[in-house]
Amino acid sequence: MTNTFNPYGLPAEKKLAQHFEKIKQIKIKDLFVKDPKRFEKFSIKDGELFADYSKNIITEKTLELLFEFAEQSGLKQAIEDMFLGKKINATEQRAVLHTAARSFLKEDDSVISDGVDITAGLRELFEKIADFTKKITAGTIRGASGKIFTNIINIGIGGSELGPKLLVSALKTFGNKNLKVKFISSPDPSHATEALKQINPETTLFIVVSKSFTTKETLLNYKTARKWLLNAGIQKEDLKKHFVAVSENKKEALNSGILPNYFFKTESFINGRCSIWSGAGLCPCIFLGADIFTDFLSGAYQMDIHFRRQPFEKNLPIILGLIDIWYYNFFNAQTWAVFPYEQALSVLPFYAAQLCMESNGKSVDRQGKKINYHTAPIVWGMPAPGAQHSCFQALHQGTRFTPADLLSPALTQNGNKNVEILAANHFAQAEVLMNGKTQAEIYNELKKTGASDSFIKKTAPFGIIQGNSPSTSFIYKKLTPHLLGKLIAMYEHRIFVQGILWNIFSFDQWGVEAGKQMADKILSELKQQNKKPKRDSSTAGLINTFKKFQE
Repeated sequence: MTNTFNPYGLPAEKKLAQHFEKIKQIKIKDLFVKDPKRFEKFSIKDGELFADYSKNIITEKTLELLFEFAEQSGLKQAIEDMFLGKKINATEQRAVLHTAARSFLKEDDSVISDGVDITAGLRELFEKIADFTKKITAGTIRGASGKIFTNIINIGIGGSELGPKLLVSALKTFGNKNLKVKFISSPDPSHATEALKQINPETTLFIVVSKSFTTKETLLNYKTARKWLLNAGIQKEDLKKHFVAVSENKKEALNSGILPNYFFKTESFINGRCSIWSGAGLCPCIFLGADIFTDFLSGAYQMDIHFRRQPFEKNLPIILGLIDIWYYNFFNAQTWAVFPYEQALSVLPFYAAQLCMESNGKSVDRQGKKINYHTAPIVWGMPAPGAQHSCFQALHQGTRFTPADLLSPALTQNGNKNVEILAANHFAQAEVLMNGKTQAEIYNELKKTGASDSFIKKTAPFGIIQGNSPSTSFIYKKLTPHLLGKLIAMYEHRIFVQGILWNIFSFDQWGVEAGKQMADKILSELKQQNKKPKRDSSTAGLINTFKKFQE
């Protein structure tokens, strides 16, 4: 893979390459010395969300050229095509309209796709979800024994788990205190066993989320849940009172025992990793209540308006997406780290990883030709307080160039005790990433401890931090449902911008599907006795070793 970046052959790309050669050795801290107003120039406030991207290796000229590149590559029209419902998921001949699943909140906002106003259907779906939510909360809908539901278990994998899990974990303080929510995704029996420990089957409602309703892991856990209820004494004919399905495949769901009024549709034009905006939002909606969930949707809608209407130079997702291109295709960065300073956002790095890597992990352009430049980075991260005591070591003194997002609140959900400590650590880490630490600074620090000159001379080199590591800081007033919706939508649009500028299709996942198909074939071989698998020696050896261990 070369570092040649030329997906369109545009004049702006050549200008960017020339500009990169001029500034690639520039120091971020020197840029602040040259321009006292740098922070004001390189930051954006959108309501309760503030983004500071001044600690990046960029100048005004850099952004000017990136905007020019975005303009020449047709980004503005691509954004409109998505919002208007054009079939931008070309390999699957589908529109991409997760944005419509929040725009329906506005009565006068409609989206026409294939000649049909889809907002009416989305509004109807949400009304059904809201009505079901109210009936669960009020106890109108109950389990087989007539008891009120106190446990909600979401069965799903990938976007069918990560989206709901992010909402429930991030907004726990807003949720119904009488409901416990758990998630089962892995077919590993221990996952279901742990989730089902110490809960009452009579008061447990399962939400089975699978777009196709053929997902192996999800269906296995669906069967496990049914068996668990049967073993608890619930009659087979009453199991239907404990299961809800979210799927595009209504026929398969109903055939499996789901009641028609317990079925919620997810649309083909809403991608799996964005399914939280469709039927997959049922679990967090029940937990949070329809009003709070509506507030979450409205936050995303506000970011949609920002993304669609703001000019490039004031458009947060566009600026962030362009800076990503700058790093991955000119500086040859290969990873992107996400560090939330609020524990409630602990799922965000996983959500961002799926969003970016499943969407943009492609090596073929829209014309079907193999590309020779980097696309999706490896996305990773963890809650920042823990990361500072572990993997930040590699960011400060390691050899890999890793742009990072740091996020922290001004006010926390559970009072404001220690919030200044979180902020202090956030700002300190960003400053050290930028400034580093020189040998002279290490020398002076050690000198103050009374260490001998000989010891200092030997030790000082080990404390050097090169610095010039870029970071983008996000501060938000408080993690509310509205703010979370805005934040998730910002990341979605940022990933969309990347895909357009990489000239790839972001909304299919052929690699994911290929892995599923191969797993089905190997599963049948694992179940066959006394038959040698016709595979490469490694896979065949693994299959045979597995069978021997099972004996």
